[in-house]
Amino acid sequence: MSKAKKVIKFMYEKNKNSPPLQDDFEIQRLSNNEGGNVIKKIGRTMLNIFTTPEIRKRFLLSSTILSSLSFSYYGLVMWFPIMIQRMDESNATSVCGAPIAPSNKTKCDNTDQTSVYIDTFIQAAANIPGHVVYLLLIDTVGRKLLLGSSLVLNAVSVFCLWFISSQTGSVVMSCGYIFISTISWDTVALALPELYPTSTRSTAVGLQWAVFDKVAGITGNIVMGALLSVDCTVPILLTAGLLAVGGILTYKLPNTTNTAIN
Repeated sequence: MSKAKKVIKFMYEKNKNSPPLQDDFEIQRLSNNEGGNVIKKIGRTMLNIFTTPEIRKRFLLSSTILSSLSFSYYGLVMWFPIMIQRMDESNATSVCGAPIAPSNKTKCDNTDQTSVYIDTFIQAAANIPGHVVYLLLIDTVGRKLLLGSSLVLNAVSVFCLWFISSQTGSVVMSCGYIFISTISWDTVALALPELYPTSTRSTAVGLQWAVFDKVAGITGNIVMGALLSVDCTVPILLTAGLLAVGGILTYKLPNTTNTAIN
């Protein structure tokens, strides 16, 4: 209990400008019969999210932005290698110029696939500069501008998929997309909690990541796969459009950079 008090006192003094917390404060423990009260408090908090106009507005806007990013990212990252494979096998001049045909392979392909792993490693490494750029810009540019501009740039990079005509071009373009997406993911992870007051922050953010992010990611995988079996143009336009909408909606959010969270 004494260690818990030290942690609470340290957090209090770091987050408050008021006088230091006294050592004689008490920590209340929840008894077994108070579990129902906790559930009621969570229910009241969720009700407060949807009944308070300003909190509801921020919740819906940020949930839409998160959903657009999750749908586009997981859908594209999952199916982009298939698009490139179709282009290579058909010797097409563009990603969407490859014909859609069923594969005749019935056995495992034992040919050398080393390049696939090298390309995957390069694409994964593109996350690193994204994190670095995020750290350098997040406080100077600000959450709102950085998130909005990165989402719009993501939409542009997805639209440029039409111009890919080689394996090298696909690797370069996918690295660019992952690089910008990393900035978007880092920024949205920081910006979401800063939109809510302390009383609703954990519930609102938890609901967004547990429901909106996961549902949008799963839906993106399913929808992108279904659309690619028909035409390549529709999923590219859909992904680019959703990212652009997310970027535009970002400017409806308040700017929380260097501001007190009430």
